[in-house]
Amino acid sequence: MIRREALIGFAHGQWTARLDEQRFYASEWKALREQLVRFCRQNGAGQAVRIYLRFDMRDIPRWFHQYQTHYFNEIIELKA
Repeated sequence: MIRREALIGFAHGQWTARLDEQRFYASEWKALREQLVRFCRQNGAGQAVRIYLRFDMRDIPRWFHQYQTHYFNEIIELKA
């Protein structure tokens, strides 16, 4: 299984993700998640992939800090 980690942020009304050298942007959380899944499926060489979504608290707006990050961190598993 391939393990990947994406750092999630929110800036200027857009969700952002950094996965290796790639950057992803979307105004909706669901759309950002779909972009990450599509990218990992296309670059997974037919293998199972586990994507760890982690929030970069340095990149999250101050108002967001009131929420516990474990509510938002997520693991996405893609089968081969």
